[in-house]
Amino acid sequence: GVAIGMDVTPERTGVMVGNILGGWEFAERELRNLWTDGPRAVSPYQATAWFPAAPQGNICIDQGVKGPARTFVADRASGAYALIGGAEALLRDRADVVIAGGVEAPLSPYGWLCLETSGLGAKARGTLAPDELYRPFDAGHGGSVFGEGAVFLILERREHAERRGATILGELAGWGVSTDGYMPYYTVEPTGQVLGRAMRTAADRAGVSGEDLGAVFAHGSALPFEDVTEGYALHEAFGPAAARRVPVTVPKSGFGHLLGAAAPADVALALRGMREETVPATVNLDRPAPGIDLDLVRGEARPAPGWEHTLVVSRGLGGVNACLVLRR
Repeated sequence: GVAIGMDVTPERTGVMVGNILGGWEFAERELRNLWTDGPRAVSPYQATAWFPAAPQGNICIDQGVKGPARTFVADRASGAYALIGGAEALLRDRADVVIAGGVEAPLSPYGWLCLETSGLGAKARGTLAPDELYRPFDAGHGGSVFGEGAVFLILERREHAERRGATILGELAGWGVSTDGYMPYYTVEPTGQVLGRAMRTAADRAGVSGEDLGAVFAHGSALPFEDVTEGYALHEAFGPAAARRVPVTVPKSGFGHLLGAAAPADVALALRGMREETVPATVNLDRPAPGIDLDLVRGEARPAPGWEHTLVVSRGLGGVNACLVLRR
């Protein structure tokens, strides 16, 4: 469970969840029952268990939360939207504490089939082992490898956290969202300008420039078109000099893309990295792909003395972009 101080009431506690695929493992079992044994064999919970907001309800029940609760479904940017939603609930004084993050359990046959047919998933090829297929920004990039997981953070206004003696790990200092609105079947705008605008909005809100960034935790889907346009976006947002200087990493290539939980995982890793002044490396990045003009952290983790600000990039199908700036 989540330890919440005695001064926090259930009515002033919120939950914000990013989730995409919902409870398909449960749903598949019940649909199998439907087709093999008939309607009476289907659990009544089928009506609510399969959809993305089911985790939100269960968390509220489990933790006794009575305040604002929302689920954000924005493809792979869902978790970033949940963190932004939590911050905005606090700023509007609708809650004092928000449990915000993402959760995903996509590894059911149907969920996996959807990821395969979407074109997002890396295909087996050559002599690469399964753990070598996710290759963000690498010349051999060909899509993501997905994983199951959940990551949540406790968000509070600074004065509230200090009053209850909480250990403050960092600050969500800025955020920006944008939508490419480019083509229904070609969802990433090819110049990176619209994603760049979300990056710049997040930095402006935090009061920082590209020169202030100690690292970028890139979306890094390893889809060639997305990798290249993410590089364009960083140049667009901060100018070529800053874009070439700031260390860029995709640590999720070491454990899998967590879809709705991907951005919260990046935030947790960035907060830990800033504390230890070490930028984690991108796994499987051996030879940068053509057209990627960035300082990519590969091979070994990189010392980063004085690292104060991190940009976390998240983007989803349909051209939804959500970027966060964290302050140490």
